[in-house]
Amino acid sequence: MTFHSWLVPVEPDPRNIPLLSLGTDNVRRLVRMCSWCKKIERNQAWVKIQETIEEVGLLDALHLHRITHTICPDCYRQMMKETGTALA
Repeated sequence: MTFHSWLVPVEPDPRNIPLLSLGTDNVRRLVRMCSWCKKIERNQAWVKIQETIEEVGLLDALHLHRITHTICPDCYRQMMKETGTALA
């Protein structure tokens, strides 16, 4: 097995937006993301993160969302099935 690495120059962002700072007015609300499948909970449904990014501007620098992690019902059922654990 061979590993390769590259040095990539990093340029500072001229907008200098303090991401997810509690003291920043541009942080909107807490968004729940499944740690397994990366779906986002929206309106009591779990949708692909790409849909949320496009439809509600999840990564819009002017209106940032704080993200917390959980497990969606589908992944929970799958995990319980794979581990042989009874559903609660």
